[in-house]
Amino acid sequence: MSDPTRILMISRHYWPHLSIDTACRDVRLADALRRAGLSVEVWTPRYSAAWNDRLTHREVEVHRPLVAPRGLWAARRYARQLRTWLDEHGGDYDIWFCPGLGEESAAVLRADSAGRVRKVIWHGGTGESADHRVWSAAWGQRKLAAELNRADPVA
Repeated sequence: MSDPTRILMISRHYWPHLSIDTACRDVRLADALRRAGLSVEVWTPRYSAAWNDRLTHREVEVHRPLVAPRGLWAARRYARQLRTWLDEHGGDYDIWFCPGLGEESAAVLRADSAGRVRKVIWHGGTGESADHRVWSAAWGQRKLAAELNRADPVA
């Protein structure tokens, strides 16, 4: 029997941020993928420097090596640090899955997987709060399209 597909979910909000809709969605999604027989780990930032950088939540290993960004310059540094983390540690996974557009998806798409890792971006939201509306306003339409063209699938 072969080893299960290893997925690294890169999420801006995960447990314990369950008052945020995307965090609840991502916890449920990680649980569902694990129950389907896939190996799932989550990468998410810490919102306090005092938080542990690793933990297990519902049998899912959670990596929190970076403090969450606060402000535009911090967001750029955060994306660069995430990309470096993926370059150094991400080769152990079959899929990098990012459920939303933002600094995380940009870092995932720019990280060097040498073609070994599939990069999956999941578009979220509807109406004016849809990912493409929010991030095209922040980045510009052309930059957003160029970034998304680096992904394997965009769902």
